[in-house]
Amino acid sequence: MLQEHLSKTSKLEVINTGVSGLRAKHHLATFQKIIGLHPDLVIFLVGINDWNWHIKEAFSEDNPGTKIAAYRRANFLLKETLIGKFLVKFLVVDKSLNNTAKYEVPSIREEYGEYYSKQRDSLSRANVFSFHPEDVHQNYKKHLLEISNTCHENNIKCLFITQPTGYQNDANEEFKKGFWMTPPNEPYTLDFESMVDIAFLYNSFLVRFSMNNDHYACDAASVLAPTFENFYDDCHFNTKGAKNMSMIVGKCIEGFQTSRPN
Repeated sequence: MLQEHLSKTSKLEVINTGVSGLRAKHHLATFQKIIGLHPDLVIFLVGINDWNWHIKEAFSEDNPGTKIAAYRRANFLLKETLIGKFLVKFLVVDKSLNNTAKYEVPSIREEYGEYYSKQRDSLSRANVFSFHPEDVHQNYKKHLLEISNTCHENNIKCLFITQPTGYQNDANEEFKKGFWMTPPNEPYTLDFESMVDIAFLYNSFLVRFSMNNDHYACDAASVLAPTFENFYDDCHFNTKGAKNMSMIVGKCIEGFQTSRPN
C-alpha cells in the first residue's frame, strides 16, 4: 500500500522486512542484515513490543517485591512449570490419529485467531496494576542509539514512526474490550490510564530522539484514531487502517523529500 501511494509521484521500490513481535534490538539486527540492499530510506515502526517487555520486566516474578510475584506465588500456574512449558511448546494433538499425542510441531498450521481472541478484554482481568515509569527502558535507548549510529555510518536516511495504538483517552468502551496486549500472555493487566501514559512516554521519546539525532520522525500515533475503523485490537491495523497508515507515512516521506530533519 505504501509503494502504491508513493508510486503516484515517484518511481521506487518498497521492500518489507518487518516481522511481528520484534523489539528495537531485533530491528537493529534486521537493519544490519539489509544494509547490503543499499536502501535510500529505512523505516522503523517501534514501540509496543519494547514497552510490553518493560512492563513484564517490572512485574516479573524474578523481582520478588512486586505485586505480581506475590500473586504468582499464591496462585501456582502449571503452564509456568518445566513440564507445563514442555507441554505447551511440544505437545501437538493430531486429530487424524484419533486425538493421540504427537510430539512434533507442524511446519504449517491453520490460524483461527484464537491466540488473540482468547485474550481479548484484557483490561477486565482480575488482577489490575498501575505502572507509570518516568523514562523508557535503558535497553530501548541503547538499541535506538545503535540504530542511529548505523544510519549515519552507512549514510542511510532513517525514518522513525511512532506506534499507533488504541491507548488514547478518547477510545470508547466497546473498542477497549478488544484489547489483549495490556500486556499479552499474562494473568494480570495494567489499568487503561497506565497504558495511555506508557504509550505516550515511548512515542514522545521517539520523536525527540529522532530530532536530536538528525533523523526523520513521523508521528503517526497522534493521527490515527483509536477505533475499529483502523484497528482490530490494541495496535494491529485492519485493511482500512493499513491504508490510512500508508497514507500517513507516505505524506511524511513526501514532506521529507523537500526538507531536512530538524
